[in-house]
Amino acid sequence: MNADLLLDAYHHNSIWGLGLGVESTEPVHVNNILLSPNPMTAGGVVNFTLNEPGRTIITIYDISGRSVETILNSEMTAGNHSVNLNTTEMGSGVYFARVLSDGSSAVGRFVVLKR
Repeated sequence: MNADLLLDAYHHNSIWGLGLGVESTEPVHVNNILLSPNPMTAGGVVNFTLNEPGRTIITIYDISGRSVETILNSEMTAGNHSVNLNTTEMGSGVYFARVLSDGSSAVGRFVVLKR
């Protein structure tokens, strides 16, 4: 995964999962992604809304676009969801959480601070 595509997806809601870096005309199944607290020290929560039920995958990426961890890969119902995120093994830096469901994705940015 290219870091420029990652940042483009974060800023423009592109169909990043396909690596095309263009605006999506597909229906949006994922929205309202919120990561808190931000910045994080030992962990936080990924909050998001699914407009439709389906297989949902949450993957964490570092600033270079490298996949760090998949924290969820399961069937989810439509509605609001919260998934815990453990950052104790992550170094300080900027990370992205990508929520993918039925071909639609949303990307949220968060910061990990270690003391």
